[in-house]
Amino acid sequence: WFRLNVLGEGGALDTADQPVRVRLRAARMGERPGSLFSTERDYVASELRDAGLGDVLARCQVGDSVSLIAPAQAITWNRLASATPITMPDTGMIAIELS
Repeated sequence: WFRLNVLGEGGALDTADQPVRVRLRAARMGERPGSLFSTERDYVASELRDAGLGDVLARCQVGDSVSLIAPAQAITWNRLASATPITMPDTGMIAIELS
């Protein structure tokens, strides 16, 4: 499930080494956004693609805000939070807010 909340004014994220500032909040369905994982930091676009967010990035432009529901296992969380260990559910769906 994918929903575009706010349309950005920037261009597409089409280069692997393009830096992008990302705010990401993840939670189990029905829980407070960010209760599983929350960050705001710079990523290289290829890091986000390698973490399993390539399909999302392909549909986004710089400045967009999106909500998505995905299987917890679809995201490689250690790529997103290399400095902080994350405990994600093995199964089930999670809600992600990405801007």
